[in-house]
Amino acid sequence: MSRSPGDRRTSNGGLRSVGSTLQRVAGKTLRNLNSAEATLLTEWAAIAGAELAARARPRRLKFPRASERREGTLVLSVDPAFALDLQHGQDVLIERVNGFFGYRAVARILLEQRPLAQAPAPSPRVPSRTAPAPPASAGLLASRVDGIGDETLRLALLRLGTAVAARQAARGLKSK
Repeated sequence: MSRSPGDRRTSNGGLRSVGSTLQRVAGKTLRNLNSAEATLLTEWAAIAGAELAARARPRRLKFPRASERREGTLVLSVDPAFALDLQHGQDVLIERVNGFFGYRAVARILLEQRPLAQAPAPSPRVPSRTAPAPPASAGLLASRVDGIGDETLRLALLRLGTAVAARQAARGLKSK
């Protein structure tokens, strides 16, 4: 296969290394993060633990001098309901972060209270329709709730008894 003079394919079939295209692809986002911040973002759950990672997220890591990556301030977005707990346990978190990096990267933590985007809550469970109680149980249930004067209560107890009897019948249990 011949190549035209304008064809700039590399000798390895047009593939390029990730490093050569990373700056163009990630561009501005990566330029604004230092390596410690990038590591904090990608490894936050491993550093902080799953429970804390669900309630607080790193926003940035600021260092007093740009040339020296030590004694920084870790800015966290934290769920307002969890902020006080985190404030009391911040020394442990600082130890975890510094232990992860292997040097004193963080000297203090600054908390910004704001609601965090949560994973969507599971959809409410729709109660399954229960099979009607066996005929023998239906008559027994009706006779037991017959003396209740409040119509709403009587019907509610009848529905409850029917559901219990149907569940017992499905499991093969004898109703009393």
